Amino acid sequence: MIRRALGLMAFGGGLVVVAACGEDAPTAKYPSADSFCAAKAAEECKAVAAACAVPDDRCKTTRTNACNGLAGGATGQGRTYRPENAENCIAKTTIVYADRVIDAAKEEAFNEACGRVFTGTKQRNEECSNEFDCEGSLVCDLDKKLCAVKVEKKADEPCNNPGDICGKNLYCQARGAVKFCSPKNKRGETCNETDAPCEDGIRCNATTCIPKNNAGDACDSNSECLSDFCDSDRKCRARTYASETGTCADFGG
Repeated sequence: MIRRALGLMAFGGGLVVVAACGEDAPTAKYPSADSFCAAKAAEECKAVAAACAVPDDRCKTTRTNACNGLAGGATGQGRTYRPENAENCIAKTTIVYADRVIDAAKEEAFNEACGRVFTGTKQRNEECSNEFDCEGSLVCDLDKKLCAVKVEKKADEPCNNPGDICGKNLYCQARGAVKFCSPKNKRGETCNETDAPCEDGIRCNATTCIPKNNAGDACDSNSECLSDFCDSDRKCRARTYASETGTCADFGG
C-alpha cells in the first residue's frame, strides 16, 4: 500500500547563480531543479524499487518525471527553485523512506522541507493562497490569506493575528469578537468539522466525536482510519511509502 502525501513532494524550475564581488559563489550540491529531481528520485527508488519489484532505472525515470511534472505546477504558481533548501529535502526523503510504515512526525518534517525547495516571493502581510507562496521562513496563513511569521499559541491565548497557529489538540475559536486557542472536543462530545473539531486521533461522524477505525476495519475515507489510510479494498491499512493511487504504479510498477 502506498500513500498520497509523500508522492506529492516533487518540484522543478530554474536557477541563476550570481557571483559575489571578486569571489566565486559557493556551488550548490543540487544547482538545478533537474539535479534535485534526479537525486530525490534516486532516494525514493533506493527504498521502493525492490519492494515493488520494479527495475531501478524504470523507477528512477518514473519518479524523476513525476518530480519534473509537479515542478511545472510550482513554477506556474510563481514559485522559484531554491537550491539552498534542496539538500534538506533529500535528507528528509532518506529518513522518511527508511521506515516501511510511515512515521507521522517524519512525514510532517519531510513535507515541510520539500515544500520549501520551491517558494514564492510574497512578503509579510502580502496576500497568498498557497502554503509556500511566501518568502523565506514566512508561512501563508490560509485562513487570513496573508504571509506571516508563524507563532504557535497555547490554550486560551488569542489567535487573531496572521501567523497565529494553535498548538496540538487546540483550534482557534471565536469568543465574541475575539478568537482564542481552545481545546478540541473529546470522545463522546458533540462536534462539527467547521467550528467544533475533535481531538487528534478521533473523528467527527457529523454529530459526535468517535474513535477512528483500526487496521482491518471497514472504511470509506482516509479520515475514518487511525492510520489515515483507507485502501482500495475499503479497509484501514498502515501507510507505507508514497503514492496518489495506493499502488506501486507510481514507481514504475
